[in-house]
Formats: sequence, C-alpha cells, structure tokens
Amino acid sequence: MIGIDPAMFELFREEVQAHADTLASGLVAAEANPGDPAVLEALMRAAHSIKGAARIVSIDTAVRLAHVMEDALVAAQHGHIRLRATDIDLLLKGADVLAGLAALAALVA
Repeated sequence: MIGIDPAMFELFREEVQAHADTLASGLVAAEANPGDPAVLEALMRAAHSIKGAARIVSIDTAVRLAHVMEDALVAAQHGHIRLRATDIDLLLKGADVLAGLAALAALVA
C-alpha cells in the first residue's frame, strides 16, 4: 500500500464496502431469479465501480477480480451464460474477497 494517497485510499475503501454489499445482496437475489435483468444490471454496475475504484489506487489484483466478475455478469446479461448456483457461489466468494480487502486495508491504512 506504499505510495497510495491516504485520502484516495479511504474513498476506495468506502466504494468497495458499498458495492461489495450490493454484490452480496444482489447475488443472493440472483440465486432465486438468475435471469432478472434489473438484478444483473445492478450487479454488473457494482463490479464495474469496484474495478474503477481499485484502478484509481492501483490495486491490480482487485482490478482483475472485479473485471472477471463484471465480464461474467455482462455475459449473463446478454444471455451468453445462465448463472447457476456454483457460479453464484464463486461470485459471492469474489465479493467476500473484495470486501475483505477493504476491511483489511483499514488496519494498514
């Protein structure tokens, strides 16, 4: 985390916390209705926002994770894939990793 402006990093943490919560709740909703366009749109936007926030503070691992999640959600939006329970579980794990990054970062920021 050396070289990251503390104020920018705090904004990153806040973004990740808010959007990781959106991901978690939206993914639970997607389990019940995996093709719901409104749910998929909100999930894609949350992943996209996390990707952008991570890019601003140069946390490349978070950028890559959020990007993969976003790609999967876009594919689901366009009907290229249908999210199954195992997909939802993996996406939830990704959301947990991102949320954990924000929580862990509070200890080192």
